[in-house]
Amino acid sequence: MVRPPCVIGVSCSPSALEFLPVLVLAGVLLGGCAGNGGSSDDLLGQLDRATCDWAVACEGLESRGVCEATRFSADSTDVQTMLAATKRGTVSYHPAKLRECLAGKLATCGIGDEPKTCEEAFTGHVAAGGACVLDAECAGRGKCVKPDCQTSCCIGRCEAEVVVPINGACFDPRSRCIEGSFCSGATSCLPRAGVGEPCGTTEGCVSPAACLMQPNETSPTCVLATTRPLPCAADAPYRCPRPDEYCEPTTSVCTKRRASGEPCRGHHECISFAYCDGGTCRAKATIGQPCYCLDGGCCAGTLICSDGDCERPPPGEACVPPV
Repeated sequence: MVRPPCVIGVSCSPSALEFLPVLVLAGVLLGGCAGNGGSSDDLLGQLDRATCDWAVACEGLESRGVCEATRFSADSTDVQTMLAATKRGTVSYHPAKLRECLAGKLATCGIGDEPKTCEEAFTGHVAAGGACVLDAECAGRGKCVKPDCQTSCCIGRCEAEVVVPINGACFDPRSRCIEGSFCSGATSCLPRAGVGEPCGTTEGCVSPAACLMQPNETSPTCVLATTRPLPCAADAPYRCPRPDEYCEPTTSVCTKRRASGEPCRGHHECISFAYCDGGTCRAKATIGQPCYCLDGGCCAGTLICSDGDCERPPPGEACVPPV
């Protein structure tokens, strides 16, 4: 058997490290508005449910039970850090807003801009100059500016956000490009391109367009991501916008990834809970099943390969500012 490589977004699918930053932490790092608070236990439960909702709706997984048995939000250091922040009171969590955020993301499988409720799901309470780990801890949409450090837990200070106009510099960590623009190459804020216009990244396209190479074209353009069938160029480094699709070379159309037992020509053609082995998509191993890789690429969900078997890793450790 061939060893499945660990390809982020294709074969690894570490839920808390892949799905959660997209659906939750992207909103978390922006901060938001006040509302009714929820407990950290409620937050973890909601994230666990949402990650499996995503696997079924947007990754092609047929059995929700496989996700529930192999993906664990608590294994993520990012999630543990957020839970610790809610317990310390530096962040308030608003259950209704987060539910709306996740429902919006699930409805589109991540295509288009984040719903506004993702920004409103968490409220920071640390004033400017206070110690922080996450942007979400900073009041008023502030930024947690951290020094260069070599450790995994870096402590920063909250600073006010700076809104940058079009053509303005955006390399400063406090920067946020004005609405309708994006930070190109971490250097300057540029207007987002419309459908049919040249692009370099999907972020640079007006929502819900995606940056995609079309058949027989020499450069990518913004295309309406909800178009079906959606033409694509299989040899280009621009993925189909939905996580459960790949560019089929024989048709040059974005096509559903293959489930376990279906034929394949590479790992990218299989759903995230499977890998391509000998021309067939094989289900990744679950807890207690044998594995033969070191990076966890043949174990499902957030499981890791340890001593020849797939097992759940120890929970992540929260990064907490010193008292």
